[in-house]
Amino acid sequence: MGNPGEGSDRAWNLDFRAASVRKRSGGGGVFLLSATPAKNSPLEFYNLLQLVDPKLWTATGITNPEAFISRYMQVELRTVLNTAMQAQDRGAVVGFRNLDELRDLLFRYADFKTADDVGLELPEPKVKVVEVDMDDEQEGLYDDYSAQIEEALASDDPTEKRAILGLLARMSLVSIHARMEGMDWRKAQKAKVHADSPKFLACARRVLANRHCGHIIFCDNTAAHWWMRQVLVNQGIDPERIAILNAEMAKTPAERQRIAEAFNGNPDEEVAPLYDVVIANAVAYEGVDLQTRTCAIHHIDLPWEPATLQQRNGRGVRQGNTLDTIGIYYYFARRSMDGLRFNLIQGKRGWLTQLVKSQDRDTNNPGAQSEMGAEDVLLLISRDPDKTRKLLEKKKAAEVAKRRRELSDAAGNILRAVDTRFRRAERASDPAEAARLRDEAGGKLAELAKWDRDAWPWAEWMYVVRDRPVAVAPSTDENPASANMPVYEGMRLATPDAYDPEKLRFAEIGRLWEFSGVERVSLREAGSAAWSERTLEEFAKTLGLGPDALRVPWPVEADAELDGTILASVKRRNSPYTDPWPGLNWRARASEAFLSRAWDVGGLELLRLMAAVRSSHVEKYQKLPVIEGTGLVVLSGPAAKGRRVLPFTETGWREFLERAPRSGLRFTELNEAASYWWGRRLPRSLLADARREAAA
Repeated sequence: MGNPGEGSDRAWNLDFRAASVRKRSGGGGVFLLSATPAKNSPLEFYNLLQLVDPKLWTATGITNPEAFISRYMQVELRTVLNTAMQAQDRGAVVGFRNLDELRDLLFRYADFKTADDVGLELPEPKVKVVEVDMDDEQEGLYDDYSAQIEEALASDDPTEKRAILGLLARMSLVSIHARMEGMDWRKAQKAKVHADSPKFLACARRVLANRHCGHIIFCDNTAAHWWMRQVLVNQGIDPERIAILNAEMAKTPAERQRIAEAFNGNPDEEVAPLYDVVIANAVAYEGVDLQTRTCAIHHIDLPWEPATLQQRNGRGVRQGNTLDTIGIYYYFARRSMDGLRFNLIQGKRGWLTQLVKSQDRDTNNPGAQSEMGAEDVLLLISRDPDKTRKLLEKKKAAEVAKRRRELSDAAGNILRAVDTRFRRAERASDPAEAARLRDEAGGKLAELAKWDRDAWPWAEWMYVVRDRPVAVAPSTDENPASANMPVYEGMRLATPDAYDPEKLRFAEIGRLWEFSGVERVSLREAGSAAWSERTLEEFAKTLGLGPDALRVPWPVEADAELDGTILASVKRRNSPYTDPWPGLNWRARASEAFLSRAWDVGGLELLRLMAAVRSSHVEKYQKLPVIEGTGLVVLSGPAAKGRRVLPFTETGWREFLERAPRSGLRFTELNEAASYWWGRRLPRSLLADARREAAA
């Protein structure tokens, strides 16, 4: 009922009949009874309760199954192996939420009772796992299938990979009997095949050990029924005391009921049972009572769903069993899928109890913890477990690394989008538009804050994007650790020395810019006043660049001599025939923190050297912004001697933008000064906006 797709004819028939009953009875009249109301998923309750009251969910705002899933299920990406044995991220229900609300809706119409709730006396189940070794023929087939699976895993051919699931299914059959594949009830009787198999013999021995009570043997494949019967007879069980419950031997409900009654007998009326053993499949799962004298239930194979296993065991573990205990035997072939399937079933059992019995509002789904079972399958079936384990670990590691790269790249793209929005907000003239852009960017930052830290470990450094431009380092093969790292002005690093890894080299990031479509970044080493530049990709390849490089604090001595170095750098530019400012390479390269320090330490010395220039050619290109009244003028170095020059810092830039409209200078003159002194462009609308404000 929780399956997607078109409804069956029976489901539509029930839906129409339920609607008819509700219409005739004023909205009620539909009652549902089930021993297994939801076998696999809470989504089955969505469908069941719609039969009772179709308005229940819509009144709650749930109009379709997708809304139900969104409201009550926690779906996360989980890494699983698909049918091609490839690690793949798929949605898995890892837990449930808003359970208090779901319980309230469910309990309006549903009442759940267990045997304990109503005081039923049930026999105590004693569970035993019986492990057997496969015979030589089974081992040979397993070797063959295992080799085919390993070849398929190593192959790039999609056709071979699609065959893996079929090979696993064959292995499941082979673990029961070497000749099981392609067999059914009729073929098994005609085939000249020896009936014995390790599972059949182990089961027969346990039946023989306690032959004066009832035994139920479950296996879905009907060929196994014939062979199991033959093994029991060969071991000494009277064939007249063995009954078969399958669609071949018990075609009608009346025949099935006759077998059940003959198996149970009637102690009250002193009617002795006719059968001691019933070999059955799904025909006996529901509506057949076999409990009166059942002392053991034997599982030659296993279903996939816990509810189906519960139905099997419920044939004997139920009210009316005259015995105090009942043995539950699971027969596992070593190095087969049996153990995996059993663990998967056990993991799925808990969700319904959590929903009905727990008082938790949110809870986890233990079944979601078993999604990587295919790895265990291959380890169990492998003739060389160590080799298979290494192959799987290598393959999984590659897939995990690939997925992390994808997540990292996605995070990098989001951070770029965040930076774009914050920068647009800074330029926006409309406050409402700026607020909208900041809200959008803030939402994406919140999304990144929840990102997988193993894939993208940069969240703690991303928040500077609110105040300054941030670039994103590209992924490189040379240094994957720096992939999608936020890079911004003022960032400080500590990376190992290329020649002496025990020694750390400290560096500061300066301005970020783009040239010919290539992002670039400037850097200086601690203690140095020289700024170099690299492409962002070259920077990302820096040895040792990763999260740890940003967490190491700079020691006090790293920049202790910087003031002297700055002043010495300025003085080295002492020449009456060259301009000292461009030669320093600080313009549009150095960080704001460095420029502020450089102005305080070497600003006056720089202006003195610029004033001492004796070349008319150099003077022609010097464009110093000099304060004059409430405005400013643009002068050469010698002409600015003794005048107050705006600093080449961010503070100086902002004052320049404030004074420029009152200077009376043309846009071209002001833009030349902005480019020369700060390495920036004057905003094109600055003068026009100022004139409009003055006119208003």
